[in-house]
Amino acid sequence: VVFATWPQSVLTLRVSAQQLTVWPEVTGYLGHNVTLPCKFNSGAKGTAMSQVQWDLLQPEGKNIIIIVSSVQHGAHIHESSLKGRVGISEESLIIKSVEMRDAGSYTCRVATFPSGSFEGTTKLIVLGEAYLCYSGCCFAAGRDGSSHSLPHLHQVCVCVLCRCVQ
Repeated sequence: VVFATWPQSVLTLRVSAQQLTVWPEVTGYLGHNVTLPCKFNSGAKGTAMSQVQWDLLQPEGKNIIIIVSSVQHGAHIHESSLKGRVGISEESLIIKSVEMRDAGSYTCRVATFPSGSFEGTTKLIVLGEAYLCYSGCCFAAGRDGSSHSLPHLHQVCVCVLCRCVQ
């Protein structure tokens, strides 16, 4: 935050800092949708966001563009394993039906005028099954929506892996 103070009779100006906020890590579950949050705070009047871009850094080190969204031109989804399963809501990336190969480092890039570009990276971790608890009993949700009891995971499930539903 920057403060500029003029003689009291003239003006006190406060300008908020511009920032891009992303989560450092997000967990997605196989077959479920996940959102990678990204939010730009322009801070000052007169700053216009012109484009949002999401990239994926692949394990072998190659950076691929997933999606580019422009206020003027709309969204364009690039060729990748995510094509047909991604979208943007404001600046956040939505991945549908998460696959194990979707795990990795995703970078949100926001281009503004006249302030330039901002970026932040989120690591997506993909877990194979989502666990649910019903009245103290743990179930593993299958990809087809089925579930099976996992009594041997009861203690872990209650403490770590699930949302308890009454």
